[in-house]
Amino acid sequence: MRFISSIPIILFFLFACPLHGQDTQTNAASTFSVASYNIRNWTSTDREIDGKYVKDAEKPPSEKKAVVSILKSMNPDILIVQEMGDDKYFEDFKNQLKENGLEYAYSERVTGASPRISQVILSRYPVLSSTPRTNDVFEISGRQEGVQRGFIDCTIQISKEIKLKVMGVHLKSKRGSDSSTFPSILRRREALALRGYIVDFLTTNPDGYIIIGGDFNDSYGSEPLKTIIGERRSENKLYDLWLYDWLGDRWTHNFDSRREYSQLDFLMVNQNLFKHFLADQSFVYREHPGDPDYLKYTSASDHRPIMAVFSIKPVYTSKPFRARTDKSEEKAIKKAESQSK
Repeated sequence: MRFISSIPIILFFLFACPLHGQDTQTNAASTFSVASYNIRNWTSTDREIDGKYVKDAEKPPSEKKAVVSILKSMNPDILIVQEMGDDKYFEDFKNQLKENGLEYAYSERVTGASPRISQVILSRYPVLSSTPRTNDVFEISGRQEGVQRGFIDCTIQISKEIKLKVMGVHLKSKRGSDSSTFPSILRRREALALRGYIVDFLTTNPDGYIIIGGDFNDSYGSEPLKTIIGERRSENKLYDLWLYDWLGDRWTHNFDSRREYSQLDFLMVNQNLFKHFLADQSFVYREHPGDPDYLKYTSASDHRPIMAVFSIKPVYTSKPFRARTDKSEEKAIKKAESQSK
């Protein structure tokens, strides 16, 4: 964790940045928000509860309360969630949100090659179409491997002007025991498949809007992240939104036993949507001193949620990137396609 000792810098962040979700209320007539949150096993699994290891245990009520309380404070219009259980657990999640004033008219759950946990999306805006991406298969060292959690792929009608393509991502974990002994290779293959969908959409819809969000299980600058973002001068490049909390920290995951703080969760957009980005209203969640336990991120998950707010109307304009003359990105996509079946 990075600590800021300079009082002027702290004061700058306090006044220039949103404190956290409960201080950021979006106006549906002029803005919309998209959040992503790995809620850590809203399902039955082996876990530690009150210092004891318990097999096949459900997420404790205190953790569920914290997840819902944090999301209520953020109040996102579109929510992408990782580590959801089956339909029974998804219904439980939606019911608890609704009981706490968070109601979403549209929702979907997506599973991939590893069905123990799934991804879900919830939206207050109409979902025009949905095509879960769950069939990509790769050969790694003679073994067939699929995209572990699939990809959410929805088109959502935000306004008359904006039809937003939302893709939810939860790349292969760094642990190799659940389905593959080559997690880094599999993340790379998953990233190539995802990049193929991104390029296909942006090539067909050069004036479209797309946001990619989720738990990427890798750091900025890693090969999977560079693959998904695209070439620096590509006209199909994505922008990582570089979110941070009210102290200026960007980390989203705490591996407590190793004392590691990492940024694994990202929201990325194309240039058209970036022109609508409201950086001063967007953030990585962080509670404040004195907040109750149910608003502390550690009470809910090992991840912190992230949220981006956008204006319906563009807030600025910029020149498009000059397209590259080489075929490096095209080659990468063809490679991904050749490895997918």
